Amino acid sequence: MEALFHLVFELIKILFLTSVYSALLLLLFRIVAYYKPQSWFDKTSKKKSVFWLRSGIIIWFSLFIFMFTHWGNHGLGDSARIPLNYGKSVVEINSSIAFVELDDFEQIGISSFMYNEAFLYAKTEELEEKYAVLNLQNDKIVYFESKEAYLFKAEKEHYPHPSEFRDFSEQYKTYWQGWRFLLLP
Repeated sequence: MEALFHLVFELIKILFLTSVYSALLLLLFRIVAYYKPQSWFDKTSKKKSVFWLRSGIIIWFSLFIFMFTHWGNHGLGDSARIPLNYGKSVVEINSSIAFVELDDFEQIGISSFMYNEAFLYAKTEELEEKYAVLNLQNDKIVYFESKEAYLFKAEKEHYPHPSEFRDFSEQYKTYWQGWRFLLLP
């Protein structure tokens, strides 16, 4: 049920964004048409309501499709998602269980993490304190049985310090705030 409410909210947000983007596109076309009369921009944007409706349909479908792509999907309802490179993502369900899925349907439960373009550095959800470094490109995982083992390797390989790791909610807010929240569904 939460997913349905979130989907309805996203559809309303897409509709609002579509109206704004269509109006801005119409304004841009009219400005160009003012400086270049008899141009394609002038002919296309003369019937303002038809232009606004047609461009709105294209923009609406584009935003709707983008919402379900790897880079646009942030989860629906009680699931949340942060996209990473190479088709990977960190997912959290019910605001409690965060994990990263690998290509062979294996999951690694994580409590806190940092990432960059090529690697995910994480404290795992094991009973003992374990750390893992996941190569996002080839799914190779290196596990460390203790914080000291991770710190030893981190110093040599310039991995982030565990004090820099953040939980899922902090990472999610950092990734999806600002222009992504305002300009995308």
